[in-house]
Amino acid sequence: MFQDEYVRLLAVFGGPGFRPQAAPWAADEGGLPLTENAYMPLSERMEQPGRYMRVRLTERAALMAMLCSAEDVDATRAGDLIAALCEELRWSDNADGQAFDEPGRPAIDRFAAETGALLAWTVRLMGDKLAPAAVATVRGEIRRRLLSPAMAQEDYPFLRGEGTAALTVLCDLLMAAALVETDAARFARVTRPLLKGLDAFFARPAALKPLRELVDGLTALNDVADALGFEAALPLEDGLDELMCAWVEADRFLDPAGTGTERGLSGADIYRLGERCGDRAACRLGAYLGRIKPMPPVNVTGRLTAGGARAQMEAVKADPPRLRAGASRDGLRMLVRTPDFLCAMNGAAGHGNAGDVRLFTDGLPLLNGGDGTFSVPLIGGLKQVEGACPCTLEAMDTRDMLSIDMTQAYPEACGLRSLQRTLVVSRDERSIRWVDAVALKLPEDIEFRFVCGVKPSVFATAVRFGRMRLTWEGGMDVSARALQDGRTLLSFRPVQAVSRGLYTFIFDWGE
Repeated sequence: MFQDEYVRLLAVFGGPGFRPQAAPWAADEGGLPLTENAYMPLSERMEQPGRYMRVRLTERAALMAMLCSAEDVDATRAGDLIAALCEELRWSDNADGQAFDEPGRPAIDRFAAETGALLAWTVRLMGDKLAPAAVATVRGEIRRRLLSPAMAQEDYPFLRGEGTAALTVLCDLLMAAALVETDAARFARVTRPLLKGLDAFFARPAALKPLRELVDGLTALNDVADALGFEAALPLEDGLDELMCAWVEADRFLDPAGTGTERGLSGADIYRLGERCGDRAACRLGAYLGRIKPMPPVNVTGRLTAGGARAQMEAVKADPPRLRAGASRDGLRMLVRTPDFLCAMNGAAGHGNAGDVRLFTDGLPLLNGGDGTFSVPLIGGLKQVEGACPCTLEAMDTRDMLSIDMTQAYPEACGLRSLQRTLVVSRDERSIRWVDAVALKLPEDIEFRFVCGVKPSVFATAVRFGRMRLTWEGGMDVSARALQDGRTLLSFRPVQAVSRGLYTFIFDWGE
């Protein structure tokens, strides 16, 4: 799909006539304070990586703020910041703690790609205000650290559409190439592997990604498509479905593939994705987030090109629709909302949490899996592994049914024949009937787990937490253990080893 853009991009952007129009986002939100450069010797950088990262972030924020400012850019100050970035030994976030890049194969991650995009935009927007030598230096560094390695080294994961923030990296490199490459032949060589990488990314099987990475990547694609005038339809709808099925309230989103619960997503980014797709619900959600917690676009290109979206967002006064029941098209997120509580289930996310259930009421996370501990069974002491487990939602007038076949999520060593989880949410009865149907090749010990976000009170025949009462059917040994982060792990163990059975848990909501 994206390779279809290749010939047209060569004709339009493979030369010095390319002049994208910038409409900067205001510099007064979401930035870091403008401070003077703080030189640190290499030994101090290695000994104090946190301090050095703060210096690096401040330099980038200062340059971004200058480009977004309504005042004329101070060319001398800009030159200082450009020099500071070009003199860095590595552009990556240096997560591996190395002083130098491997010769010919520098680390390319989101931090490095955003740095390249920022410098490329700086050269383009400042134009003749920069000395020719400064422009040549920036162009040379972007080529050396980003574009040339991406052409020469085929083993970068992002070129296969894989790895953390792959979509953002590909879009940033494509944007940087369009901004600094003036030779059509070189532009052709640079962009071909990047466009192939975009196709590879969207050809991969559906899988949950951390929400922040999801929004980051989709908005990066949206921004570069706007700047370059892509004619191809952008595959953004599935991502918007995931966002709408993840929103709980205020700025809280469910994030089963990331932190568990995510806050602080940019409403500006969500609004612009909704605009691109004609999704008014997403636009209303983005505008609502922009009102309660204003944040600029997260990507360099977005901040420098999306300024016109602010007035449009401010004109949207309606609050976002609260989904009564919804499921993403890939079957990896489901959500049911009643007047009393919100219940959500996710499919396989590759994090050992296929079938994990989140439960919120009165703004409190009653069931709140995350950080390696989830509300899914242990079989013979073994946790889940990655497996394809989409979930399904059946919405009815007075009740909704969420279900998932979790069998493929467990290792073969479990001896599992099947494990089906079904939740029936009754609106009239204000309850959830939760059934795990288990079949094993040989009898095995099973532990049914519930990760509680509030401390439960455990009684002989019931557990109470918040305004929910949990009861169960059959003989179970029940225990509760405090986790280090303040959550509680509630465990139910059948008194005998299990070969086959239906295990039922009932959540009742009350005053």
